[in-house]
Amino acid sequence: MEKPSTPSKVAQKIPKKKKKRVENYEMYIYRVHQKVKNRLRPREIDDPEGGSLFFPPVMGISRKAISIMNSFVTDLFERLAGEASMLTKSAKTETFTSWPIQKALKLVLPYELGEFAERRGLEAVNRFLHDYTPLDELR
Repeated sequence: MEKPSTPSKVAQKIPKKKKKRVENYEMYIYRVHQKVKNRLRPREIDDPEGGSLFFPPVMGISRKAISIMNSFVTDLFERLAGEASMLTKSAKTETFTSWPIQKALKLVLPYELGEFAERRGLEAVNRFLHDYTPLDELR
């Protein structure tokens, strides 16, 4: 009588543990830094005493600075999401809309910064809606 074949350990598939996904904004922070750095081109400025002064651009950003900025962005995102969630619950709705996010911006950020962030956010949404609206809807 033959024994039923059992798969060897090599043939058995061992399920891999899925790593918990951690939000990371380091790549985006670096890209923004590069855009800002490229705008700060070296330039000469006339010196009142004669000659010219040369101002080179800021060159780089350290890994530690990127890590600090990443922590800042993550913390701010969590605060805004938490505040918007509480506002959504207090309005007895189950869906985020632009209203609780705008109000959360004003509550979490200082006055002028909140107003500025709200304006820039509205401009970005309007630009997105204008650029990606199908042509049939515009007619």
